[in-house]
Amino acid sequence: MADDPDLSEYLTGQADTCDYHLVHLSLTFAPTPQRPRLEFAHLALNFSAKPEFPPPLAHSMDPMRLTDAVQVTRTRRLGPQLSLLGADASLGEVGRHQEYTSHQPFAQALGLHGPTPGWEFRRTIATELTGCHALRMVVRTTVGSVTDLACTVTAGVKIPLLRRYTRTLPHPLRLDATL
Repeated sequence: MADDPDLSEYLTGQADTCDYHLVHLSLTFAPTPQRPRLEFAHLALNFSAKPEFPPPLAHSMDPMRLTDAVQVTRTRRLGPQLSLLGADASLGEVGRHQEYTSHQPFAQALGLHGPTPGWEFRRTIATELTGCHALRMVVRTTVGSVTDLACTVTAGVKIPLLRRYTRTLPHPLRLDATL
């Protein structure tokens, strides 16, 4: 805080009304060599507190968005073509060739500044859903409140239709810290 006087001033102004908690989570996708492949996963969080007002919220989240750059090429052609008894004839055509880079989201934060934040992960052309992913957020709560954090993980695979599987933690995680 000494390096950032604006942050120090902000936190000093909030000290009588708000507490801030740094929450670290991780989500691990086990690599599976066979099909079906994991298409998406969604980690949903829900904060509740006593006292209820003001409600706890995700003040900041990391990562906010991770993308894969994918090169896209599109070609469009328009023109008449005649095919008769195995002979092809064309009177010419007009075409357009376009190349650009698309940024497919692999991971993105959802629900910033609200009581129901989360992260969504999607398989992209370049990246499979495998490995461990560290997630961090700062949670703002009312001074002295006890805050509960409930987690739900939803995932889906294609077999050939998309199927969803959901597991909810049986007991909410409890966030009760003195800073």
